[in-house]
Amino acid sequence: MFSAELLEKAKNGDMVAQYQLACAYKDGKGTEKDEKEAFKWYMEAAKQGYPDAQAYVGYFYRWGKGVKENDNESVKWYKYSYNNGCAWGARNLAYFYKWGRQVSKSPEKAFELFTFASEKGDREATYRLGFCYKKGEGVEKNLDTAFKMFENAATRGYNDAIYQLGFFYRDGLSVEKDLKKAFECFMKAAEGGSAEAMYQVGYY
Repeated sequence: MFSAELLEKAKNGDMVAQYQLACAYKDGKGTEKDEKEAFKWYMEAAKQGYPDAQAYVGYFYRWGKGVKENDNESVKWYKYSYNNGCAWGARNLAYFYKWGRQVSKSPEKAFELFTFASEKGDREATYRLGFCYKKGEGVEKNLDTAFKMFENAATRGYNDAIYQLGFFYRDGLSVEKDLKKAFECFMKAAEGGSAEAMYQVGYY
């Protein structure tokens, strides 16, 4: 939440305050949303080594928020955040390697980064590992492990993982075929906002 005290601390070089101030500008909490100001303060905190701020700098560069889009800078700052232990920074960096965007395409490196982020509790990374194991991307194909990864992310409320579990039950992949459970997964995912899941529900 924006406050005069927070602003003063940020101006005096407090990196935690700088990060919190950036978040206030990003979300419009206590002040008007201002992506340029958010980027400015994320950068200040990032320069001091604040991992989540570094990840946000990477994110803002990636999508051109408050600054001109720049994939080179995005990769650079995501790497900084990853090296400083930021889970979601590592996960977003993984996508660059997955698609070969601005770096040499490397399913193996993407898998490594998704694993790092997943082990730190990132649900989306765990979900992505499900695909890595399901398709054999960067790791040997293993449907049992793929199912476990999707299940892990699903139990933590990741809606797309719930949707993917529906196919495992529908097609009997690694588990006994169970159309009732498949329907339940598709329905739950549809209720969570998945248009693709709603499409699947229409078949039942």
